[in-house]
Amino acid sequence: MGFRRMSVSSRLFTGFAVVLLFLAVLTGFAIQRMSQINQLVEKIVLYNNAESDELSVMFDSVLGRCVLLRDMHLKADPASYAKDMEAFQAFAKDYATAKGTLQKILESQPGAKDKHAIFADMVKLEDKSQAVFKKAAELLGPAGNADEARQFLVSDVIPLQTQWLDAINALLSVNSELSKADSETVAASYIKS
Repeated sequence: MGFRRMSVSSRLFTGFAVVLLFLAVLTGFAIQRMSQINQLVEKIVLYNNAESDELSVMFDSVLGRCVLLRDMHLKADPASYAKDMEAFQAFAKDYATAKGTLQKILESQPGAKDKHAIFADMVKLEDKSQAVFKKAAELLGPAGNADEARQFLVSDVIPLQTQWLDAINALLSVNSELSKADSETVAASYIKS
């Protein structure tokens, strides 16, 4: 039976069925595309932004500890030493918390080899810093030597701080570049959709 021999109602039914099928296929493609866009947005929000937040806390902690050591040297006030050491420990605790959170985030991204390598460098620098910061705190303490402390800050603490902050900044840069690329992909996907 040809299309011309069909009744008007049969032709209309067939036409509407074809249009509905076409709309269903387009809707399926649109839903799939929106799902892909949603995955990219989730990656930006759940991973990249969270990583940046934790890295900022880590950066502030390292910088805060080094500024505190400098201030302890400049003040040379044995009475405030205990208070300064409490603040120093608070910075260390903030760093440890942020590091733990960042490590969990990175472990959920096995494909991020560049991030894992930079993070490993940061951990090595953190391990190295423990002894350096401990010695600096002892030298700046009530029984410490101000000249020796100043020399130690210049020769050991500042170079280590610079390396450590550079490693954190490197991971922040990688993260920013990935966020920017993902954001551009999302924007392009919305335009294409």
